[in-house]
Amino acid sequence: MNRLLKIFIFALPVLLLGFASDAALSVTGDDVTEAVRNAFVEEGIDENMDIEFFGGTTSFVLPKDSPFKIMVSNLKYDEGSNKFTCVIDVFADGVMVGNSTLIGKYYLLDGVWVPARSINKGEIIKEKDLKQIMVRRNRIKDANITHKEKLLDKEAKRMLKTGKLILNSEVGDKLLIRKGDMVSAVYQTNKMEITTRALALEDGSVNDRIELQNPKSKKSLFGVVVDADTVRVEIQ
Repeated sequence: MNRLLKIFIFALPVLLLGFASDAALSVTGDDVTEAVRNAFVEEGIDENMDIEFFGGTTSFVLPKDSPFKIMVSNLKYDEGSNKFTCVIDVFADGVMVGNSTLIGKYYLLDGVWVPARSINKGEIIKEKDLKQIMVRRNRIKDANITHKEKLLDKEAKRMLKTGKLILNSEVGDKLLIRKGDMVSAVYQTNKMEITTRALALEDGSVNDRIELQNPKSKKSLFGVVVDADTVRVEIQ
């Protein structure tokens, strides 16, 4: 449940660096990002997130040969808009050397499976063809397939680009029969089984219902795909 501007206040020492022998140390945006991320983690938010700052100071020059730590306090965030504010205090040798109020946005990330290479239409997807990446949660749509298990051994219905999220409509079960194939059309009742050759008028995967045509009578038939050469024809 979204909480509007939930306030969490604490002071957290985040990072302690070694000494520089011939130059002053600097606090960078990466240092500040890590400190703010740890603040969110303390609040129970997943550490997998992107953080963007659009207000405040995120870099500081420190006295020479001084280790430092960053304290975060007054963290306020809105789960609906993903906006946040907080205060950072930077200390060197126990003395505050800088502080700032930060304003920014945070984006939670999820691991998703995407093509590790370009996969051509008609190829069967194998584990070596996939890789996992982290994507902002708000960029993942209901129509995307993100789990590896739902992609393995599926056939690409169009070219899948490296690193791009995959849509449900872009993959499917492997086609066993293609339009124009001659297949065995099997009629079966409790008392008999008749097999004849028929022309597939549609593509089909296992358990798909497709249309066939008797090449002699030109009569249309419908049946369910059993394998790459067999369609079990419905009794007309």
